[in-house]
Amino acid sequence: MAFNIAYALNGSYGNLRKKWVPFDRRKKLGKRDRKLIARHPEWKSLTEDEKKYAVYEEDYGQLTAFKNVCCNGEELQEGFISDIVYQNIILPKLHKMDYHMGRTLITKNLFNDKNYFEKLMPEINFPEAVVRNVDGEFLTKDYKICPNPLELMERYEKLVFKGSLFHGHTMNVRLVEKKDFEKALAEYKEDYIVQVPMCQDEFLARWNSSSVNIVRVTTLYWKGTIYVLGGILRVGPPGEFCDLAVSKDGEHPRVVGLTDDGHLMDRVVDPDTATVFSDIWGKKPEGKIDRYPEMKELAVRVHERFPHHKIIGWDFTVDDQGKIVCMEYNALVPGIIQSQYVLGPIFYDIKTAEGKALLEELL
Repeated sequence: MAFNIAYALNGSYGNLRKKWVPFDRRKKLGKRDRKLIARHPEWKSLTEDEKKYAVYEEDYGQLTAFKNVCCNGEELQEGFISDIVYQNIILPKLHKMDYHMGRTLITKNLFNDKNYFEKLMPEINFPEAVVRNVDGEFLTKDYKICPNPLELMERYEKLVFKGSLFHGHTMNVRLVEKKDFEKALAEYKEDYIVQVPMCQDEFLARWNSSSVNIVRVTTLYWKGTIYVLGGILRVGPPGEFCDLAVSKDGEHPRVVGLTDDGHLMDRVVDPDTATVFSDIWGKKPEGKIDRYPEMKELAVRVHERFPHHKIIGWDFTVDDQGKIVCMEYNALVPGIIQSQYVLGPIFYDIKTAEGKALLEELL
């Protein structure tokens, strides 16, 4: 293997590690690591050459999972980026605004606030808002002062409550029934959005009709060029309404890669346990998301106005009227592990001649 990440980081990495070490809190094996060990006896199957790819000792777990899941247990592909390397080395370069403000603190960055997505991106369809809460103050969907939010909400039988500032793994996302609206308003306190539940189109609902299933498109803004780092379909567990929920039975979401034109690939992965399946909840992955090329074009076009955030994860779906809807965009810490499990090394594999050079530059 010609490209050695550990070697590429030699020297400058030491200072970065000291500066960003708060993000590495896994001093011992976490729950996810123990699940990986239990499911994969090949945990220590990395060769000595492959172990050189690990910057932190904790990287071994994700490197082994990637080798087993994406490389079928064979030789490790070059260019895989673990969560720890991603958050400690790459993100400080890609998201300078959040890191300069102090990523160990909760920052109220306007670009990450779901309440302002419609203002920042008026050409994109988002789920219909009913009530907004910004810094403890209630607003209508049209950003007018709202003295009685319950009055607007009571016309609906169910509503979706979402934390508006913090992203990832269904943080503060709940489907709430009418009888619990007042209780939810008290529990959420500040910085959230209340939206109308969405019905998705027939193809996306096929994989699990209870959850709103998501097409994640990841884009990278680097030196005047916006790259699409690939797309995946993410499907929530049966019985759950959210694509990232974990069911009461311990079932995790399943992800499958998409080809450039939107066809589903054949490898299905539970990214939390790094387990490969041949189906999405009993259904063989096949067919095509027809609107996928439009989703990519929309993500690239809108990303142009956000040079502050050079990597963004766009979560699209299609409603029952055939309209592309962006459930949210993730500009704070858009994850890349799920995409790499089903697509391979997404930085290294950019469909341009400078793919390898770009990854080396980011590192």
